[in-house]
Order: sequence, then structure tokens, then C-alpha cells
Amino acid sequence: MAVRSLKNSTIENFANYSSSMNAGYDFNDFELIESVFVASNTASVTFNNLNQYATEYKHLQIRTVGRVSANTAGAGDAFRVRFNGDSGSNYALHQLFGNGSTVISNNVAPATGFFGQRFTDSGSTSSAFGAAVIDVLDSYSTSKNKTARILGGNANNSSYIFLNSGLWMSTASITSITLLPDVGGNFVAGSRFSLYGIR
Repeated sequence: MAVRSLKNSTIENFANYSSSMNAGYDFNDFELIESVFVASNTASVTFNNLNQYATEYKHLQIRTVGRVSANTAGAGDAFRVRFNGDSGSNYALHQLFGNGSTVISNNVAPATGFFGQRFTDSGSTSSAFGAAVIDVLDSYSTSKNKTARILGGNANNSSYIFLNSGLWMSTASITSITLLPDVGGNFVAGSRFSLYGIR
């Protein structure tokens, strides 16, 4: 796994990400902190020492393109998001997703991490990857439980678009963010995770 620190670099274009999820923000409000490119299969990706940005940014954002090694017959595998190394049942999530003919919604609580989105798996179309943007709101507040909003999609055998929300039932300031496949396996080579600060 290669880690590239890109603090103070030029902001990357992420598939012309100018949707309503950025309403109220200017692109100058975004700054790339770190980007992780997966060069070989890896079980998880963690961004550490995030407390150093507490006075610089209000929110954090993760932009991902990924694929997992597990085989779920092309259904894809959700990846979990955890904060501060907390793997307890202190999370909740809502999901709304569809593929043009079927719409599904559900919620899970308690959970051991909220779903970032569903990546393609080894049973999906060859070389197809899923993508997601995760906004972690008020990341450094010590008076609010942490919430996240997620928009993503994939090109597996069902080709779903996802709109998720996540909750971490803690008022702690975020010091680390970990992402890992839900049913096991690894993130495969070519997956990419980029962390941005939002002023």
C-alpha cells in the first residue's frame, strides 16, 4: 500500500464533483490532506493523527474508488467506516439505493461501523470499481455525535446507486478514520482513498 501526503497541494478533480452535496461550499474550501493508493491487497485503510487539523477544518471528506477481493456473486461488498479505532456497537446507518428498476431502503442500529458504500467484488465485471464520496460533518466538535452523508455507486451485476447516512454515537473529536471491507477480504490493487479537509 502506497501512502502519498499531499497537504497544501492542488485540489484534484473528482469526476466533476459539483453536485448539491457541495451546496454552500466553494472548491477553494477543499484541501487534499492525504491520498492512499492501494498497490497490493490490503485489509484496511486508516487516516491517522487527524486531530492536528482541528483548528484548520470544520468538516472532512473522503473520496474513494475501490474494489474488494471477496466474492459475493457480483452483489458487491459494503465497506465499513469507523472513527478513533472504535469497533464497538456505537454506530447506526440508513441506506437508500436502487438500480433503475428496484429501490431498497433499510436501517441498521446498533452497528460496529456505518457503511461507506458497496464496492464491486471479485464476482463483478472485470476491472470495474465502485466510487463514493463521504462527508464527515463537524468532525472536531466535542458537543455533537458525529454524522456522515455518503453518495456512491458501482458497476457490479446490479449496478446500484447509493445514498447513505451514518452516525457515530460519540461526541469525541475525530482523530482517525478507518475503512475496511464488511464481509472480509481486502481492498484490491488500484483502489484509492483521498482525504480532504473542508474549511
